[in-house]
Amino acid sequence: MIMDYYAGGCLFFHLRRQRRFSFEQACFYAAELMLAMNYLHSLDIIYRDVKLENVLMDKNGHVHLTDFGLSKEGVNDNFSGAETFCGTAEYVAPELLQQKPYGKAADWWSFGILLYEMIVGKTPFFSRNRSQMFHSITNNQVNFPNGFPPDAVDIITKLLHKDPKERIGCSTPEDGSTLEEASLKEFQAHPYFAKIDWDKMMAKTLDPPYKPTVKNDMDTKYVHKVFLQQPVEDEKGNDVINQDEAGYDDGKHFADFEFNQEDEMVPAGEKLKD
Repeated sequence: MIMDYYAGGCLFFHLRRQRRFSFEQACFYAAELMLAMNYLHSLDIIYRDVKLENVLMDKNGHVHLTDFGLSKEGVNDNFSGAETFCGTAEYVAPELLQQKPYGKAADWWSFGILLYEMIVGKTPFFSRNRSQMFHSITNNQVNFPNGFPPDAVDIITKLLHKDPKERIGCSTPEDGSTLEEASLKEFQAHPYFAKIDWDKMMAKTLDPPYKPTVKNDMDTKYVHKVFLQQPVEDEKGNDVINQDEAGYDDGKHFADFEFNQEDEMVPAGEKLKD
């Protein structure tokens, strides 16, 4: 599996270093993530694992949603389509804790938790006692520190509504539009995002509020040393960094791959033809 490499590291790293993001930073990252999640929902995919560790920054400062290990396909409703309890404890929606069916609205709850965390530096219901944390998620309202911007208070309060049918981004369209089109309109019309030029945001021509300082596309400055110290081995346990030892031919690890970018993609379940 070969994936893009984002040299800017994850948002978790940057938030822990800065303690909290500026209001400008939080709004910019939230806007990009909202568009990413709305796109997934348009494909009837719920993400189910929104958290800072899964949001990576590229060398230019734009953020990208990654790690789809808990995502579920075929969910075309805001309030049903999934039943499995999964995700990261601090971000799970009340309907999961209540063992109810859930849908796309659960992602918007987690999005609200992440937005609060970016501004405050911690999640709103966190407790080392997991039972207490789950009780707070289900029963308590969000407390906002003094000086919290009113527009941010409003959108987070609407994202963290206990009833998924009352959450922002989850209204039923009345004009023949899709759920995702209605959701996008709701978010774009909210005063919190009033300064966002959405056309430029979609085209990625807006300047990010922060640009990581990297030497090149492969700089590992923002990668935790724990990952850098892990051995890189193939399925036989060979060290692929030392190519001579691994028996590779001048680093051409993928010379015999059948797939070529110019080839026609093969639908799932069909065999490659000679």
